[in-house]
Amino acid sequence: MEYNKSVIRPPNNPETLELKKSKNLRDFSKIESEISRRSSNLTKINLQLANRSTEIKKTYDDDVIQTINDLFYDRVTVFPFIGDIMRATKVLLRFIRYPKPVPSSTFIEQTIRKITLSKRITRFDISQMTKVSTVNYNNVKEFMNGGPLGENWNRAPNGFYDWIDNKSKESILSIELGFKADNYGMEVCKKLIEKKRSNPSMHISLLIDGLVSVLMQKPPTSLKDFEVNTLKMIDDMRKAGISVYVNDSWNPLSSDFLAANHIKLWIFDGSVAFFGGIGIESQFRDILFDEMDLVQGPFVRVLTMMTLLIMSNQKSRSNEFDNIKQFHEMEKKEIKKLFIKQLPKEGNITIRLSMNVPGYVQDAQSDYVDLLLRKDMDEIFIMAPYFSDDKIARALVRSATFLYSRRYKEKKIEFKKDMDKYSKKEFKELIDKEIAKEKKIHIIFPKKQENRIIEEVSKYYAYYLRNNPLVETLQFYAESGGKIHEMLHAKQLLIVLKNRKKNWTKYVKFGGSYNPAGRAHNMWELNAVMYKGPWKDSDDLDALEDNDIKNYLEKVMKVVVSDYSQPFPWGSSKIYISPLQRASMKLAQLSWV
Repeated sequence: MEYNKSVIRPPNNPETLELKKSKNLRDFSKIESEISRRSSNLTKINLQLANRSTEIKKTYDDDVIQTINDLFYDRVTVFPFIGDIMRATKVLLRFIRYPKPVPSSTFIEQTIRKITLSKRITRFDISQMTKVSTVNYNNVKEFMNGGPLGENWNRAPNGFYDWIDNKSKESILSIELGFKADNYGMEVCKKLIEKKRSNPSMHISLLIDGLVSVLMQKPPTSLKDFEVNTLKMIDDMRKAGISVYVNDSWNPLSSDFLAANHIKLWIFDGSVAFFGGIGIESQFRDILFDEMDLVQGPFVRVLTMMTLLIMSNQKSRSNEFDNIKQFHEMEKKEIKKLFIKQLPKEGNITIRLSMNVPGYVQDAQSDYVDLLLRKDMDEIFIMAPYFSDDKIARALVRSATFLYSRRYKEKKIEFKKDMDKYSKKEFKELIDKEIAKEKKIHIIFPKKQENRIIEEVSKYYAYYLRNNPLVETLQFYAESGGKIHEMLHAKQLLIVLKNRKKNWTKYVKFGGSYNPAGRAHNMWELNAVMYKGPWKDSDDLDALEDNDIKNYLEKVMKVVVSDYSQPFPWGSSKIYISPLQRASMKLAQLSWV
């Protein structure tokens, strides 16, 4: 199929199969305008929800990626049964090659060897390298941002701007969903350019996606002023000596066509890392309540190597980096000296990487399900902007049923002496009333959601769980400084595990960029499982200052539940929903399984 060479740039990873290339080009010509229209409409809804509909017309990168991802050719992998078989096959290939998670030291050596070879690195290659053993002796500090807390991540000591402006000396690496010329993007761009100019030997590399990936394939004469400014911003950073890689999610000649990158990650000097859900666009400054976690310790080395792998996957074949040495042009000793630091044992948190590689593995989903289905489960806290993954939702339902059954048996024994005073129905109501006094499953959705289908799916699962007295479904709501905040974007799971016979308790946090939503199967995602180690040691008697995960539970999760939320109406046992409303919710749920 013919294409306009002046519009479509040479891809970083060319599609080698002519049949697939032809299909990509056909799809590209059909959906090019649809991407822009749907992305723009999603952003308009977001702005209206935030009472900012009078702002200059814009398109959020998150909305661009959501739209691109919805059209990913590998969408079949999210379907039940068929998708499970396809995913299992790809995971089996990895298992045959690496039957056990590799130690972090082995992963580092393998990564350095791979990125210094001339052979291109594919998504398949990276998917075979995502199972890395747990890494001990780390610190984790959450930075909550937006909503009632304002620009906390940017402005706080030891936060984002502190590391850009003051603390970093040798290198900055970042993977971001988007990066464009709004007030936030321009501010960060200015800081990075100033940093590079004040320290010319410093290495700064960014990998971005979203709007920039789309703009790269547009004719220059069709660009609006804002789009021109965004490409100029990218060009200015490159001229200053900053490597800016662009993920080819919107290049039909690429093998990565429609494989979007949703990771948000910043690494400074190979010694500290921020990862979570905050993108570099204006809505993340103060509208969305979100989170980035600061990690210090040996796990940063794993994050650094994975970042170099993903960036090398998009290494440029053009001359746009003539003034910058790319990773594959470095000697092994250069890479080790610049990025692989001998990091001290900073704390007591054990961390394990959990990733999705589009079209290949969905470890983040698997880990989410496995954590929910543990038999030693005692309590669950979930913050999620989207909750539409049927497999995770069903795991949550099973866990809720299991917890209720166990709690019911305990209460039944406790009230056994009063059983003869009540009918069977009355006795059950009595026990349920007692159980409801101590909720064990807490799910927080945004009060305002920009996607009607996802909103209906959230309603569906809340309604499904409404009669379980252990469950409370909530919606994010906070008032601060005369403003109302109703938009949640943090993606965090925290579980409390207990074994009463062994007098053992463990607090486990699972967070990052991954949404428990069907669309997340088709994107690059980066999460981590975090707990105080060793696993066999109980956390029960830990002081908050000695356990970062337990501290997060008390200072963040429980605060959101008590101070920043309202009951979610569709989770109430007393709510009446018409057959038509139930049908609408079910239809939405089926469209996202």
